[in-house]
Amino acid sequence: MARRSLPGGSAGSGPRFSGRVPRGHGAGHGEGNKNCSGLDEDAVVNIYVAAMVMRDLGLDSQGIRAVLIKLFHHDPGGELERWLQGESRPAFTPRTFEKALWYHEAYRLAIEIRRRHPGWSYRKIASEVGKRLPIYVPPLTVYFWVTGRSRPNVTPLKLTRETLPAVAYCVGVLCGDYRRAGGGLKARDREFVENFARMYEIATGVKPKVRKRKDGYWETREGGGWLRSCWEIGLWKLFAELDPINWLRGLFDSEGCVSPLCDHKRRILYSIMILLTTGNREVKEMAKKKLEELGFGVRELYREKRRAEVRGKVYEFDECWKLIIEGWQQAKRIAELINFTVSHRRQKLQDLLKLRHLPLRMRYEIWTQWYKKVNGRWVKV
Repeated sequence: MARRSLPGGSAGSGPRFSGRVPRGHGAGHGEGNKNCSGLDEDAVVNIYVAAMVMRDLGLDSQGIRAVLIKLFHHDPGGELERWLQGESRPAFTPRTFEKALWYHEAYRLAIEIRRRHPGWSYRKIASEVGKRLPIYVPPLTVYFWVTGRSRPNVTPLKLTRETLPAVAYCVGVLCGDYRRAGGGLKARDREFVENFARMYEIATGVKPKVRKRKDGYWETREGGGWLRSCWEIGLWKLFAELDPINWLRGLFDSEGCVSPLCDHKRRILYSIMILLTTGNREVKEMAKKKLEELGFGVRELYREKRRAEVRGKVYEFDECWKLIIEGWQQAKRIAELINFTVSHRRQKLQDLLKLRHLPLRMRYEIWTQWYKKVNGRWVKV
């Protein structure tokens, strides 16, 4: 059956790929893009793994090629077709991300092959498994599997067209509040943490425990090996590309806020602002690009590393970037397309949108009846 491109247009799906290679990216027209021959081993493996992920999601070869060129600025050319046919794939040791994707299926296949062919050697079983999956499993690993001495000990990533929105959301949180060193999400908003746990369960089949800490924060308790590996090897960008809306939703739930733009001296509320803050340049660039591709006008603000006093204590703040989306029409589109999972942010956005058609002074009067500033934040009265 022919591979299909992912559908687009809705918040629950990825973008539509026409299958056309971007202008200037075709064979003989690769200015600015190179083939894989000049890349180091890790880069080639990333391109290969990204291609296999997209193949499993149902993209055709032209759609896969277009995304690879856009993400990696390299055209795999004829190498891609050979990969898709299971030929000449790069030799590499599976990392946690690849193990999460394919080791559980490899285990199932190894047990099934052993049952059907009890006389086969472990090396032959490993070879057969490798023919059916994008990765190679060492014969020793297969030996431990089929003799019952071990099983895959990595959380599975159940990536399908149906689970892609949940996976992309989790990766968006990964690019924000997620603890990339030890795993788990820690945040003040219980609703946000619980929603992340639900999305994580859809993505993996494993439900993280949610608990309240003594310091008042909420956290999930899971290693999140596939997420942390996804960050370390840079393939988080693939999910931002495949499902930008849900990736942005996870990122905005982590690092976003909404605020009125007021002139307190004149007592007017003249506009609305949605803000996204990140300390990572690559995340900033990807978020800005995806927002602009979705039709938003984005203003960027950079803040250097600094010290500041907060509630009587001096803190050091790393450099950060702020992406600013202003205006009523843009805020309305944010609410329709991305929105916030956290109810108080979502409510604040909806309350502000209710005021958009009122006179500026009336907006201010009603808003300050509904909300008051507490420690620099607007809190509902």
